[in-house]
Amino acid sequence: VNRTLEQKVQDRTAELEKMMLTAKDANQAKSSFLAKMSHELRTPLNAIIGYSEILLEDATDNGNQGAVDDLGKILSAARHLLGLINDVLDLSKIEAGRMDLFLETFDVGTLVREATTTVAPLIEKKQNRLVLDCSDQVGVMHADTTKLRQILLNLLSNASKFTSNGQISLVVKRGVMGP
Repeated sequence: VNRTLEQKVQDRTAELEKMMLTAKDANQAKSSFLAKMSHELRTPLNAIIGYSEILLEDATDNGNQGAVDDLGKILSAARHLLGLINDVLDLSKIEAGRMDLFLETFDVGTLVREATTTVAPLIEKKQNRLVLDCSDQVGVMHADTTKLRQILLNLLSNASKFTSNGQISLVVKRGVMGP
């Protein structure tokens, strides 16, 4: 009886180890696919962003306000899509334990205004109004700009997604971190 139980335990252990290796291989394949897919999507999207910026600059120089507004929306949507693609890649990196931070010093107010401009079409789509309280003197921050922008975009996108015909408020203030 003991030999039979021992054999069953050994068989089950071997089966579980095989399943674990299969799952590990599948996870690796998924991570590889996400990395390749995001690269293949980001390359043409960066071209769209680049051409939009050029066309926006030309339209601004020519005083074509209608084109400026439309190109601004295209550029904002393309940047938002790029952010979503980067989010997918970041999730893959987090799962693989390979998340890197790129620290830099940047103006917080500029970053917040860029994020609110990017998400404005989503907010307007559900007849919401964004109220931004961000002083020009909020100052600079030393952090990962891309990650912070993604956090702000996610926060504002979710607020808009779950609010209709309402007000979304974002208050940005300078604070002091504890020891």
